[in-house]
Amino acid sequence: MTGCGGGAATPPQAAQSGAQKGAPQRPTDPAAQVTYDFLQAVIRGDTDAATGLLTPTAIERFNATGSRFAPPGLASARFRLGDVAYPAPGATEAAVQCMVTDQNATEGSAREEELACLLKQVAGQWRVSGMAYEVAADQPPMVLDFEKFAPQGEAAKPAVDPARTAAAPEETQTK
Repeated sequence: MTGCGGGAATPPQAAQSGAQKGAPQRPTDPAAQVTYDFLQAVIRGDTDAATGLLTPTAIERFNATGSRFAPPGLASARFRLGDVAYPAPGATEAAVQCMVTDQNATEGSAREEELACLLKQVAGQWRVSGMAYEVAADQPPMVLDFEKFAPQGEAAKPAVDPARTAAAPEETQTK
């Protein structure tokens, strides 16, 4: 998985979202289930549902800065989940590989972006703490740590599509 190092990974999930024939299959891995629900909420632009899946620290940080976690809503976006990576068996952190495809209405072409949802286990429940995505093949991944959010102008928006990210939580590069 791009941007995630080492650790155990579960096989790719069959979870997909979007206007496809048949109901999308929900993943069985608990961290992947939260990622699935989170991305569904982001794509729908459902601020309350997406915020409810963040870690309490991330929610507190957004509230402390007077900002809201404001997913953009992407009516033409679809996603599928890939591997779930854990640093070690029984770990309380995970990264879930996500492939997000957005149909470009002006160009008529679909573009797929790979990202990772970063999760932490809080009180026995998986919650989203950030996202990571590749900026360029020759650069380390960009990490959006929702727990260290610092406003940069407008309301924060997740990096579902890095090209669309206007203002995002503090960006730090991983090594």
